[in-house]
Amino acid sequence: MKPIRLRNGVIPAQASQPATSQAKSALPQSPVSGLFLIQFSSPPGREARAQLAVIGVDLLHYVPDDAFVARLRGVSLDRLRTAPFVQWVGEYHPAYKVHPRLAAAARVAPQTNQVLAVNVVISPQATPAEIAEVHFLFSTIAHESQLRQGTILQGGLAPARLDALAQSSCVLWMERAPHRKLVDETAAKVVGGDD
Repeated sequence: MKPIRLRNGVIPAQASQPATSQAKSALPQSPVSGLFLIQFSSPPGREARAQLAVIGVDLLHYVPDDAFVARLRGVSLDRLRTAPFVQWVGEYHPAYKVHPRLAAAARVAPQTNQVLAVNVVISPQATPAEIAEVHFLFSTIAHESQLRQGTILQGGLAPARLDALAQSSCVLWMERAPHRKLVDETAAKVVGGDD
C-alpha cells in the first residue's frame, strides 16, 4: 500500500489490511454501507469502475495516491478486497472529514458560546432526505451551491453538533468558512479604478 494523503493527515503505507479485518476474515462478513477509502494498484479504468458500480460501490472523490473516498451500498468487504485492482480498503472515519482548524475552534467555542462558520461538502449522490438532515444540524444556512463534486453548504453550526455532522454518511469534508469583510474605500478604488 502507498500512503493515502488526506487533507488533514496521511495514512501511512502498510503491508496488509488492518489487523481487525484480518482477524475477522475467517468469518463471513455481513454487507456494509457507508463511506470507505479504497486504494487501487493503479488508477481505476472504465471497466474497473463498472465492476465496482455493479456491486454497489460509488467512487466519490479522488485522494492521492490512487485512492478514492467511496460510498458503499450493501457491499461485502471480503469481495471488494479480493478484487484484482483493489489494494486496500478502510473506513473513512469521521475524524478524516474535519479540518484541524475547525476541530480546534470547536474545542474553544463552547467556552465562548460561539456559533462556528462552517463549509461542508456533501456527496454528489446524497439523497434529498440526507441533505435535509445536514440542513437540520445547522443553526443557519448562509449559502448553498450545487456543484459536480457535490453540494457545498455554508452556515452557522453549534460546536455540539460538529460530531453529529462528521458522523453523517453523506458528508465528505468540513472546514471553517472564511470570514469576509470590506476593507475600506481606498481598496475598492484600487480594484475598481477611480475615474
